[in-house]
Amino acid sequence: MNSFTIEKQLPPNLIEPNKVLHICSQCTRTFKDINNFREHLFQEHGELGVNVRQCHLCSYATLLKSKYDCHIVKTKKNMLELN
Repeated sequence: MNSFTIEKQLPPNLIEPNKVLHICSQCTRTFKDINNFREHLFQEHGELGVNVRQCHLCSYATLLKSKYDCHIVKTKKNMLELN
C-alpha cells in the first residue's frame, strides 16, 4: 500500500469538518498538511518524492522548498564565517 494515499477523516471536534488527516502507515504519525506528510515519509522512511531538493554543498536533501532555502542560507553563511 502506498503511504501517500492513506487518509482518514477525524471527528469534527478534533479538526475542521472535511479536513483530511494523512496517516503514516509505517509509524502511524498523523499530518494535517500533505507536504509535511510527504517530507516525513522522505526524511524518516526514505520514500523518495518527485521534487527532492539536494544541497550542492553537502548531503542535505528535503522535499520542502522553504527548508531547502533556509538550509542554503545557513550553509553559505557558515562557509563565509570559516573563510
